[in-house]
Amino acid sequence: MKAYKVYTTDMMGFEDSKTIYTTSYTIAVKHFNEQLQTIMAENDIITDKESFGDIKTRFKEPPLSEPKFAIEIICMKAPYIIYKQGNRLQALVHFDYKCSYEYDEYDEGINSTCIEEIEML
Repeated sequence: MKAYKVYTTDMMGFEDSKTIYTTSYTIAVKHFNEQLQTIMAENDIITDKESFGDIKTRFKEPPLSEPKFAIEIICMKAPYIIYKQGNRLQALVHFDYKCSYEYDEYDEGINSTCIEEIEML
């Protein structure tokens, strides 16, 4: 029997406490989309086409382009990249955050939301 785990991660890769487990793929996709919309609403999303073009170029570089990391890119529409790797569907959302309060400086951050297929015994 298959189950699905839907969760979000922060820039450091830690899972959010709002992890959802379900046996229905349609419900998992619904929660995946809700979490994606929440991430986009909470952050200052990168909408500059040139900046996002640089992100797409870096994303396609090795090691992700090597066969052992085989990924299937589903969508590369600003401000997110959705791809499938193994049994996991993941959306990376790139955003700008203020990294200096003394100066008006911003840095790039990434949050992600995932659907992971789990085999139940």
